[in-house]
Amino acid sequence: MTTRELVLTAVIAAMLLCVKEALRWTIPNIELVTVLVVVSAYAFSPKVSVFATFVFCTGEWLIYGFGYWVVAYYIYWPLLAVASLSTKRIKKTALRCVLATLLAVAFTAAFGALTTAVDCVFMWGFSRGFATYFPIIYLRGLVPYPFYIVHVASSAATVGFLFFPLTKALARQGR
Repeated sequence: MTTRELVLTAVIAAMLLCVKEALRWTIPNIELVTVLVVVSAYAFSPKVSVFATFVFCTGEWLIYGFGYWVVAYYIYWPLLAVASLSTKRIKKTALRCVLATLLAVAFTAAFGALTTAVDCVFMWGFSRGFATYFPIIYLRGLVPYPFYIVHVASSAATVGFLFFPLTKALARQGR
């Protein structure tokens, strides 16, 4: 990893941590981490974007302590960065923005299933208990559906509106 990549990784990870913590207290359930991960995957090398998500996850772990959610974070955020690398292949700007938004919506919607799966694996392994309790726990998490709807809609809106201007600004800086 070059010095430039190391610095970019640190800056992006710090931005992810800061924006998550700042919005946690001001605008609950609206997050900008998704748009920053998607934009960094488009704008920078896979090393930078993926390692920044690992640093972000480690920072969250250090702030909040270990829980099952930490495992889900270490799966989810790097996987979002890797999937977002596909935006580099799209030449048309409008299609690139649509793909980035669809990725954000799909990943945000799937986050609940991932965290439920991780919880169930820690509780029951891949035994019969997993199959029995996964649907129950997942549906229980959907009960406060306004929370879930707002979260998915906020990912769609933030990526939909911010992906193009942020990637354009980074392109002007020479990536």
